[in-house]
Amino acid sequence: MLVEQVDDNNECDVLYSPAEFQFYTCSAAFLFHLPVSMFLLDDKQAAQISSSTMVLMFINGLMYHCQTMMAFSLMQFLSPLTHR
Repeated sequence: MLVEQVDDNNECDVLYSPAEFQFYTCSAAFLFHLPVSMFLLDDKQAAQISSSTMVLMFINGLMYHCQTMMAFSLMQFLSPLTHR
């Protein structure tokens, strides 16, 4: 389980699913990077980005999503004490 809360009876309640966990972390990263990107990228540079570059950036984001969803799903099956 990704984020768990343990109550007094030592029972764990899952607070976030892998998809929710990724959504909140990516949203926070986007909010932090947006002002920096707007400060460092001017209009002339933004106009020079080709459509093929935009497609590659979209594919990169999609592959990142698939990779992290797989990692979060696998981590919920592992315990920190399962290795030897």
